[in-house]
Amino acid sequence: MTFLAWGIRIAIAIVAIIVLYGLAPVITNEWRGLDACPKLGPLPACYLVAVCYFAIGVASLAAPRRLTWLFAMGWLPVFGLAFSGTSLEIFGRPTCPATSAGVPMCYFSLAIALVLLVAFLYVRRGTLHAA
Repeated sequence: MTFLAWGIRIAIAIVAIIVLYGLAPVITNEWRGLDACPKLGPLPACYLVAVCYFAIGVASLAAPRRLTWLFAMGWLPVFGLAFSGTSLEIFGRPTCPATSAGVPMCYFSLAIALVLLVAFLYVRRGTLHAA
């Protein structure tokens, strides 16, 4: 595997860690009962997103070729929530928690999800050709 592929795998994991770090205050506010996250039934969406980004990070570091299913299980809910949240925000229905500057966090989540998919597919393709 090339140094570039390893660098991208590490970058994916770092992005996942940064997202988890950014979610920590939102999750903390949710634990405090401040209803900081939209709900998916009884489950706050930020809990699901945290588990999903953890799965994305593990899949990227452990074995992208063998753990594509784990990446997909993490990525699909993140993308789905970010896409639906972004769509609702664009059409005037505030749904997502916002940054201190007032920008809905789902905008960032959608962009990150798309970049992570491209990066993961690049790494996975590279590991398939190297095997």
